Amino acid sequence: MSRLRGFALLAVAAVITGCGEVRTADRSPADTRAGSVTSVTAPVSPPGWHLVHREPIEGGGEMIDVVAGGRHNAWITTANGRPLRRDGTAWRPGPLPPGQVVAPDLLRYTPGGDLWGFSSAGAWRWHRDRWTAHDYKPDREEYVVDAAVLGTRDVWLTTTKALRHWDGRRWRTVAAPAPVNLFAGTAGDDLWAVSGPGYHGSGDQRSTQPTMWHWNGKTWTRVPSPAVPLAESAGNRRVVAEVNDVVALAEDDVWAVGAVTENVCCDEWKSHRAIVLHWDGKSWRLVETGAGPVELRKVAPDGSGGIWITAQPAGRSAFLLHHAKGRWTRHGMPMRPGEPEIELKGIANVPGTKRMWAVAETVPPGAGAYQGLIFGYRTP
Repeated sequence: MSRLRGFALLAVAAVITGCGEVRTADRSPADTRAGSVTSVTAPVSPPGWHLVHREPIEGGGEMIDVVAGGRHNAWITTANGRPLRRDGTAWRPGPLPPGQVVAPDLLRYTPGGDLWGFSSAGAWRWHRDRWTAHDYKPDREEYVVDAAVLGTRDVWLTTTKALRHWDGRRWRTVAAPAPVNLFAGTAGDDLWAVSGPGYHGSGDQRSTQPTMWHWNGKTWTRVPSPAVPLAESAGNRRVVAEVNDVVALAEDDVWAVGAVTENVCCDEWKSHRAIVLHWDGKSWRLVETGAGPVELRKVAPDGSGGIWITAQPAGRSAFLLHHAKGRWTRHGMPMRPGEPEIELKGIANVPGTKRMWAVAETVPPGAGAYQGLIFGYRTP
């Protein structure tokens, strides 16, 4: 299945230095006040993160991820195959590819703003307000893992069975250096792939550390990365250093995020520490955030050289980490007092701006009703 990994007042909870020191930031009474939760008229709102839309979750319709191609063009994938699309003024149900009963469950934009969609049923391109099939016929029980769309003639797709490439005319199977979990790149000769244990151990079952590979347009090369210290396990539990997402801002500015996690029982995983790896054009290095034992799940550019990261602590609401100019800041999401905890699912930058979208869902206690949440971020 596809990789499953969700804007009121800005809430800055802490400022974290590059050495891991945490300093409490000044807070005003306005930091805890809730704003409008149903309006989509964000232009009249003050700068910061705002809750702009609530979506009832029915029939397994959890929000999975969000992608953006411009100021008036963004999509949200959901678990029940009914996507949401922003048409410039509001979020509305998005159209399905011809002959399909569900939408693609993985969406990616090209740098030029073309949208591609992938699923176990095929691959499509969204162009001129319609989906067009692109001759991808997956094998039986072959599921999409991740994709990198570097251009309309340069698309990489990793699945549970193969590594595939679209050259503008056809798909071909490419020899993979290892099972690939994630992609990020800036051009056809600058593509990164991450292999290893993957999200909650869903990747290479033999691995405990991520492995970084680089494509220069002709060959894959393994690039050394520092070993992530693993926590000691009680008994024979599996402990892994998993990378959950990666983003390339430039050839010399690539970020990978994840966590050291322990398989405590069945499908239950415990996070021991956050992982951030950074490529500076010469080497990969571990970066300390001071975030504590949280799981970092998604990373996106902030539009001005920094990054936003979704962070999920155990048993508490998710929050965001922001890195800019060498400094980390922690941002809570604007919710009404007493509301259920939330789990952030995805985050995306609006290209050419500092605006952001994030999607989440509430985690109500007991048998309460779940809600999908859409947050937006704007600067002064």
